Amino acid sequence: MDLLLWAFAVAEQNNTNEELEPIFEDIRNEISNNLRKLLRNVPDPSPDELESGDDEEESK
Repeated sequence: MDLLLWAFAVAEQNNTNEELEPIFEDIRNEISNNLRKLLRNVPDPSPDELESGDDEEESK
């Protein structure tokens, strides 16, 4: 998923043509809406979960 979002961002950055701007805006809106739908029923992490997630990353 990370690579997909990265690829989209790079594609948008490499195509700064004004004709393509509304198309990329529509795609960004679609992606945002779809992510909101996917995360609709996922609870927010607690502060403890956020802190423990940072520790796991540092230990790698």
